[in-house]
Amino acid sequence: MVASEEVSEMVWQAMQLMRDAERTRLWYVSNDSHLAPRAFDDKVHGNFVPRWGSTALLHLAIQARAVHLDPKRVELRDVALMPMDPEVAEQASKNIVEALRSDDLDAAEELLDGPGGPYVVMSVELESEDGARVVVERYGGFEVTEDDPIPALVSAAATLLSIS
Repeated sequence: MVASEEVSEMVWQAMQLMRDAERTRLWYVSNDSHLAPRAFDDKVHGNFVPRWGSTALLHLAIQARAVHLDPKRVELRDVALMPMDPEVAEQASKNIVEALRSDDLDAAEELLDGPGGPYVVMSVELESEDGARVVVERYGGFEVTEDDPIPALVSAAATLLSIS
């Protein structure tokens, strides 16, 4: 899931965000078995994984800045969800992250139509001030290097409950 060599050396914990049917609560559970996110949907008890598109993930990255998690990287795919040319994807990610760090959601969205685009955001990587990292995916799956940023992530993600 995480591309850079520096990040791959870190120890990651797999987690899954969950929401209730009324979209009033957001929480997380461990996903040590690396199950597919949809395996966590539980219609009987009204618990579901959030389902976010590109705009929601970009919005999450901006919301996360308010709780001291800064955008580090955006994983992009083409509209068929196929991997893109690595150089094109990396440059597009850098440009989008720059827009996100400026709190400019409109600019970040416009960059999704850049060279080789349109692009689809598969995940966003966030980093805390002390270097802990979180990667959040389209279906609310996330991996974290340390427990510390989890409450901040859940707080930022809660702002997206109405669109999950």
